[in-house]
Amino acid sequence: MPPVKKDTATASQQLLLVCIFAVLLLPLAGPKFIAGQIIKEQSNYAGVLGAERADTILARSDSWFRRAFVDTGMVTRSLKTDSPAPPAASTRSAPATGATAPQRNPFAAKPQESGQSEAIQPSSDNPVKKLLRHWIGGAWSIAYLMMGRLSILLSLLPVLLPLMVAVMLDGSARSKMKWFAFGGSDPKRYIIGVRLGTWSAMIALFALISPGSLPGLAIPVLLVLSSVGFAMWMSNQQKPM
Repeated sequence: MPPVKKDTATASQQLLLVCIFAVLLLPLAGPKFIAGQIIKEQSNYAGVLGAERADTILARSDSWFRRAFVDTGMVTRSLKTDSPAPPAASTRSAPATGATAPQRNPFAAKPQESGQSEAIQPSSDNPVKKLLRHWIGGAWSIAYLMMGRLSILLSLLPVLLPLMVAVMLDGSARSKMKWFAFGGSDPKRYIIGVRLGTWSAMIALFALISPGSLPGLAIPVLLVLSSVGFAMWMSNQQKPM
């Protein structure tokens, strides 16, 4: 009689479940905390890219978010409030000085709106509803952060893509040369390449949805490191039989 196989989750499946659970916990950071991180991150972009260019890029992501979610009423309906989201900040509200740019955040309370409750404040004392609204507000705030990060990444693609493609082509060419006896494969460099590529890609993915502020070029640098790792992995592969 054949042995009965037990349905046990593999290590990768367990890690995936842990990652999903961790992602679901991220919005619990709360919209107030994330609103402050949005301001910090926008200042970081202004310091790296320049205030005017960062202003233009962030205005584009702000427009995307508002057209897709705020103007359609999705944010208001999900938060179950009659208070409309704050209007978008003017892209040229004041001349930029130093490394500052107009701050945009549809979830940040404006001083002139202090008479009305914040759009994400619950009207019920039910702790479950409070927690749910807190989580939903945090999720929308993270989505707004992601829009800004994707907009920055898109603006840097003309520089990133040629660099990453060149690195990957170099790794592929080195692997072909080693197959024809122009040098041998290094198992240590192979392992380092696999780990550098996968971990950099995973960290970049987590950074994309992180509720905390990031340095201006964190995600692009991680993507370049990932391409370097995969190039190192390709250049040290064994010759196929």
